[in-house]
Amino acid sequence: MPDENKEWLEVPVFVHGITKKEYVEPHEETYEKFYNDVNRSLVKLGKPEITERPIMVEWGWRMSIGEDEHLADAERKIKAEVFGRLKKEVDFSPLCVFLLRPLFYKLARKVFYFGFDDLFYYISEDGERTVRENLFELISREAVYRSRRGGGPPNNVSLTFVAHSAGTVIAHDFLYHLFREAEESEPVEGVADARQLVKAGNLRIRRFYTMGSPITPLTVRTNGLIQKLIDDEKLNPPEIGLGNGELSNPRWVNFWDKDDIFSNPVGFLYDIGEPAPGEKPIIEDVHVGLGPIRGALFPKCHGMFWTSRKVINYVAKTFW
Repeated sequence: MPDENKEWLEVPVFVHGITKKEYVEPHEETYEKFYNDVNRSLVKLGKPEITERPIMVEWGWRMSIGEDEHLADAERKIKAEVFGRLKKEVDFSPLCVFLLRPLFYKLARKVFYFGFDDLFYYISEDGERTVRENLFELISREAVYRSRRGGGPPNNVSLTFVAHSAGTVIAHDFLYHLFREAEESEPVEGVADARQLVKAGNLRIRRFYTMGSPITPLTVRTNGLIQKLIDDEKLNPPEIGLGNGELSNPRWVNFWDKDDIFSNPVGFLYDIGEPAPGEKPIIEDVHVGLGPIRGALFPKCHGMFWTSRKVINYVAKTFW
């Protein structure tokens, strides 16, 4: 049983998702603003601030340290070729359709090339391997570094993931390989050192916050998961480091919005049981309502989770 009197270093981990922009910019400013906004909300609630510096993840463009650094460049090349050919095609549709249809399809194609392509890349064999090698190693290395900081006995490290879009899939995969039973298979590259911290009781997951997540439709990416769905079997929260009784619920808050086509509820996929009266479930799906309230539909609403006051305030409310 974990020692309730331990002191833990509370470390946020930020993982971005698809990058819809043609020219990707660093996500550090987005991460930093979210971190500061949550801390301000914590102060208003009379709660302690998060003091540990976050682990800030970049993938899929030149800020990455692996082969995935060329992904955004390849997407731009594809878009340039296709859009160049589209301009040469003459469309004799009725005037109203002629004016509106090209605008709609141009936007849709941009979302496809710079959004869906990021996700397609990660769930491909090469993309998954490359991104995992970089991100899993980065997060694991940072966790080990924080545990050894100070030179004395190991520090206890408590990670909280804040992940968006395809980043929720990456973070979920990391947690699964960090906490899955060792006898099932050898751990994937990059998580072995962090797994040793878990076994020693020096590493845990405090919270898992996901925003605009495509985890639910991607449960059909393996035959094993498909069979679970067909057999009405639920996934097990402890396999991703949640539901061990050490911390209060919800351990995983999934923010979603019906106007965001990437965004889905996830709780029904997991064996979360019935919470006690007045208690939250282990996994909580929270609908944000970005589109109608703030006048933005997809794809704009997909990126608005990072600045949503509802998301920020609920993270602060549930963190401690």
